[in-house]
This record gives sequence, structure tokens and C-alpha cells, in this order.
Amino acid sequence: MHPSKGIKGSEGRELEGKRIVLALTGSVAAYRAPDLARGLMRHGAEVVAVMSERARDFVSPELMKWATGNEVVTELTGELEHVKLSEFDMLIIAPCTANTVCKLANGIADTPVTVIASSMLGRKPLLLVPAMHRCLFDSPTTSNCLDRLKGLGVVVMEPLLEGDKAKMPPPEEVVKRAISMLKGRLSGLRVLVTAGPTLEHLDGVRVITNRSSGKMGCELAKAALEEGAEVTLIYGFGRVPPPPGPRLVRVETSEELAKALEEELKEGYDVVFFSSAVTDFRPARPKRGKVSSEVGEWELKLVRVEKLVDGVKRLCPETFLVAFKAEYGVSDEELIDRAYRKLLESNADMVFANDVGRKGVEMGSDEVEGFLIDKDKNVVAIRRMSKRMAAKLLVEEVAKRL
Repeated sequence: MHPSKGIKGSEGRELEGKRIVLALTGSVAAYRAPDLARGLMRHGAEVVAVMSERARDFVSPELMKWATGNEVVTELTGELEHVKLSEFDMLIIAPCTANTVCKLANGIADTPVTVIASSMLGRKPLLLVPAMHRCLFDSPTTSNCLDRLKGLGVVVMEPLLEGDKAKMPPPEEVVKRAISMLKGRLSGLRVLVTAGPTLEHLDGVRVITNRSSGKMGCELAKAALEEGAEVTLIYGFGRVPPPPGPRLVRVETSEELAKALEEELKEGYDVVFFSSAVTDFRPARPKRGKVSSEVGEWELKLVRVEKLVDGVKRLCPETFLVAFKAEYGVSDEELIDRAYRKLLESNADMVFANDVGRKGVEMGSDEVEGFLIDKDKNVVAIRRMSKRMAAKLLVEEVAKRL
């Protein structure tokens, strides 16, 4: 056994028995590939590296051989490397350049990486980790090609957008995603999470909103990712930063949320967690500009905002919908009863209900308690716990039913 393989399973056995192809393309982020390879190995995986010609400008094949303990594929020969490796359990392309993205999306197989990817596409899990300049990542051509690959079942890990760069996430985050794809209960499913409050404009500078922080929705997005799902997060005016990983759609008003929902649900989702705290009322006639602070009185007429969760099933009938119901100062029995009525009104499959009037679990707090109710009126009590743990429980309950 190669001495480098002595680290296998030293941090976990989640990937024990799994064989992973780690493909490198010509990005400076290739310097992180040895750490990524060894991270996968520390969780039990056998790793074989495949390198494009340009990748070798940044990292030597000898280094990748040391990192993995296996011979590195730098060209395809009569040994039919692409056929042998296509039987591995997973392919990770990290880093993946815009050039490779567009080649894969258009069926071009002219490097060891693209040939092996084409051999595994549609048969085995494929994780693509883009790393490039921001202008390339934002290019309509690259975006269209990424969308095409997602439609073919490729999981695209969102890069870290910093300045003019679209950077490869830390190797440990890529390892977590690989584990979730191979072991997660939502692997291969598309999950949409809405989170955070909306706001409504009173005039050009003033708004009305609510005290939702967006924490629960962000934790739901993270929990779904950890279970292997491809996650999109529609995020409102939340107070916590959105987590890395999900595809992010930012909104502010209920109208923007409605448009984003309609656009996303056209693509079809397996699960929707509608945890947004939509502002219930908006001004009938918002003022233009800024109303002077010297005005003695300002009378406002508020009108109800449409219940956007009620339209989810009309837009995407096959999705598994989890609605959320917040009440204030009611008994457990009344909370469950009102939540069940909400479930029926929105045609949801499950509803999570909580009382934000109770001390310690107010809107915006770090902890939550409540009840999860399904169509058969089965009730799961969520005792007071962190929103992180509650989100994991909710995702687990959905996974059981799916």
C-alpha cells in the first residue's frame, strides 16, 4: 500500500468503499486539489486524479500521485482509462474552468477530463466546482451552459464571489457536499427554500417589515444541502448572511418574491420549504420621494398582501410543500388547529407551526419550538432547540415521507 493511503478513514467512514475521480482543469485554484483529495481520503474514499494539459501548468501530476497514492491520468491510452474510471462512484471536477463548463454542456470531449465526464454523465453523480474570473462566471454563455448541465443532473457548487473572482470553496466544503451526494437522503432532488422577511415601501426611503431574521430558512437550506439536495434559496431582507452553497436569489418586496417564485417553480422542484415571513400588509399608495419629517400627520391605508404560499401548488403541483405558520399567544391546541387549517388552505403536505409570543423563541431568536403537522393530522412536537437542530429534524421528516 502506498504510504499516502495511511490517512484513509482517519476522520470518518462516510465514504468508505467509494471510489472517486477527482478531475483538475486549468485554473490557479488547482493548488487546492491535493488538500481536497486528502480530505476525501480522510473520510474513507479511494481517489484517482485526472488532469487536463492546462491543469499541469499549476499542479504537477507527481504531487497528485503523492496526495492520492494512485497513478494520475494525464492522457487517454489503449488502457481505456475513461472506460475503467466511468465505473467509479462519483466524479468531482474541481476546479472547473469556464472552458470545461462550456465543452461539457455542448458534448465536446477533447481532454481526459471532458472524455471521462462524458462517460459518466447521466450514469454517476457529478459534482462541478467552478473557479474563474467573475466576468466569465457572469457571462450569459457560461450561465446558460451551467443551467444546461444542471438540467442533466450535474450538481454545481456555487463559487465564492469576491471582488472580480468566482473562487473555489474551501476543500472541506467540497468534501461535505460529496458526502451528502453519496450518502444524503435527498440526493438528486431539487429543493427550494424561501427565507427572511419581505418589506414594503412607505415612500422612497421608509419601509414596513417584520422582525424575522431569516435564520430558520438559512438553516433549512444548509440542512437540505447536507442531505444531498440541489438547493435554491430565495432570500428576503434577513439579518443573517445567506449560507454558502445554495444558489441564491435575493428579493425585498412581496412582489419581487412572487416573481421569483413563479420563475423558479417553472423549472420544477421536488420540495419547497416556504419559510419566508411575508409582510401581511402594504401601503395602498406608496409615496414617491421622501415624505418630509416636518409633516404633522401621515395617514396610511394598508391593504392585505396575497398569501403567496397558496399559489405554490398551482405553479408546481407535484412538489412536496412545507408551509410555515406563526401565531402569537395561543395554546398548543389552538396553534395546531390553526396550522392545520393553513395546511388545507395552501394545499401543503406539511406545516410547521410556532408561537412567536413565547419567551425565548420570539421572532428572530436563535431557538425555536413548535409542531410539525401533516395532511393526516399526525403531529410531531419540536421541543425547544436551536434552529439548526430543528431544521435538520424538519428535513429528516420530509425525507422520510418522500
